[in-house]
Amino acid sequence: MSRRILAAQLLLTAALLVGLCVPMGLDATRHDRALFGLRLSASTDAYVAEVKWRRLSPDAAPLPVPRRDSADVPPDELRLYRPDDTPVADTGEDIPVTPQDLDRAHHHSITLEPSDANGHRMILVAPVSNANGLVGVLAVARSDYGLRASINQRWTKIAVGGLLVALAALAISILLARWVGRPLRRLGHAAGELGAGDLTIRARAVGGPPEVREVAATFDAMADRIQSLVDSQRHFLADVSHQIRTPLTAMRLRLELLEQDVDATVAAEVAGTLVEVHRLSRMVDGLLAVSRAEHAPTAARRVPLAPVTAQRCLIWRPVAAAADIALTWDVDDTHIVTSGPGHLEQILDNLLSNALEATPPGGRIRIESQPAPPTLTGPAIRLTVTDNGGGMSAEQRRAAFRRFGGAAGGRELGQAQQAESERDPDSERDPDSERDSAGERDPDTEQGSWADRGSGGGRGGPDGRVADPDRTPRRADRRGHGLGLAIVHALVTADGGTITLAPAATGGLCVVLDLPSASPQPGESAAAVPPQRAGAGHLRHPSELGLPEPEFGLLDIVDDAYRDREAGREA
Repeated sequence: MSRRILAAQLLLTAALLVGLCVPMGLDATRHDRALFGLRLSASTDAYVAEVKWRRLSPDAAPLPVPRRDSADVPPDELRLYRPDDTPVADTGEDIPVTPQDLDRAHHHSITLEPSDANGHRMILVAPVSNANGLVGVLAVARSDYGLRASINQRWTKIAVGGLLVALAALAISILLARWVGRPLRRLGHAAGELGAGDLTIRARAVGGPPEVREVAATFDAMADRIQSLVDSQRHFLADVSHQIRTPLTAMRLRLELLEQDVDATVAAEVAGTLVEVHRLSRMVDGLLAVSRAEHAPTAARRVPLAPVTAQRCLIWRPVAAAADIALTWDVDDTHIVTSGPGHLEQILDNLLSNALEATPPGGRIRIESQPAPPTLTGPAIRLTVTDNGGGMSAEQRRAAFRRFGGAAGGRELGQAQQAESERDPDSERDPDSERDSAGERDPDTEQGSWADRGSGGGRGGPDGRVADPDRTPRRADRRGHGLGLAIVHALVTADGGTITLAPAATGGLCVVLDLPSASPQPGESAAAVPPQRAGAGHLRHPSELGLPEPEFGLLDIVDDAYRDREAGREA
């Protein structure tokens, strides 16, 4: 906008200067030339009169003394001709006059304009007559040096004046452009910061025209309203999280304690109820996570892709190992993305959980990164999560990002049931198997929290008691609740990226994430990336490693895998 204001002002000023100064200069030039010709004509008349007088004085010279038009030009040059056009006298230099010019001068005066041929002199040829008729012809030549100097000086003054006016117009245009453009840039910056998640940004006192100040005031009122709504949303989410999680946790504790005091038949029913309560807890947490991702924007930050990917894979590797699934990753250490705090961790946790549920034993899950084609917002990094599970149909992929779309849950549940039946075909005839099947028991099922997690989903009660892990039914609810991909989609979109689902070459599903890229800063590196073999030997829980834990119930899956591994190692 500032450039347009400057361009418009300069074009208008240039048009005015050309329209005014050029005609004025041309008129002044014509006036000076006409005045120069009038002075030469008057001088020639005086020369002719003096020549006539000198003819009456036998002792006088035939030509008078030449005069100067001004002090800085040479004197005039004179030459007198007889009526037969033969020269009589001159003042020195030749005057280029043709016989035709002399013949025409017998009847009236003629003027020859200055040119290179006549040495930039204006020549006036006039007849010298008395009562007896034509007695001679007088040619007078005057240099136009003074005329040209005067014209050039006038044009210089016009040009300097126009330049000063243009500079003044430029200065005024810059001030005007800043007066109008700077408040708009500040307002645009404030709008960008607000859209990026900084709800405290305001456009107070931006200055500028009254219209811009009015827009800024309206923007501040809108920002106040948005902040109020978002704060209300956050408070509502916190209240709902507390009010719903507390009774669900109490219900789970009561059922787990009840399970210890009943027979096998009732215990199987209690175990099934625990599974559904656990699914409800995960669903509530998932809804809260989706709502936070959609309605609580946060400011983006620079996130190295390799360390975060390695950390999440190390956390989920025991779950993959328990299910006999190979989990590998290959992420470039130089890839840096912009993402909200904790977004990338949640994205990877959900994608890995879905992939592990959908991949059969002996399968593979692969995470890779590479530069993505540039987007409208700038460069991007492409992160792919590929498995060789059952995959998704085109209709399921279209519905996968909707809440409770059911596509992911459907393929994962079918895969889990098929793997369960293949591993234990006699499970229907074994009461213990029946008890386990109520929770879809398999090696990668969920077991229990490592410690008392309070209202966040653990088994510890208000009195600090923890249920006996040997008698606690496995919470094997691995069925998709239709929110994982919805959460991923909301988080990726909030960060300015895109997510697509495509069939994998291995027959499974390929999740493609295009995340905004950030250039590495000097000294920034991914030296803290854990090695892929760090999962071998004695496994350590994420809390022991100081790694961020998975959110909303996904931690229970990791907890159970670590518990299974530790129990097997001790046995």
